[in-house]
Amino acid sequence: MRALIAALVLLLSGCGGSAELQGEVRFSRGGGIAGLQEELVIAPDGQALVTSRGRTIERFNVTKAQRDAIARDLESFKTLPKDASPGPPVPDDFGYTVTYDGHSSSAQGSRMPDRFARAIDTLGDLAHSHGM
Repeated sequence: MRALIAALVLLLSGCGGSAELQGEVRFSRGGGIAGLQEELVIAPDGQALVTSRGRTIERFNVTKAQRDAIARDLESFKTLPKDASPGPPVPDDFGYTVTYDGHSSSAQGSRMPDRFARAIDTLGDLAHSHGM
């Protein structure tokens, strides 16, 4: 019985464990009526930069907990197609692109698949809180 309990503890201790960023993350948003061009870049060590139209808006550090949450959000990211919302462009819609660990995927805001939205959930919140 103790062996069974010990095995379950070991098994469950791996559930929900921390994931770490495997490289730089780039999250960009462009389009809209004003033709925005904004980008959030996060280095694996947590240094981050928000730019708008090529100008620096803010530099900040992303906490380890935030980086782990982003890494978890992006675990299934490589399974997304390069164009996650195929079809003709929607006028004045925002387009989103994420590049991470050698893979890039893009989607339009009005036709963003749930899988893409889940992959960028934490990135979007972080970007929004830092002026993007």
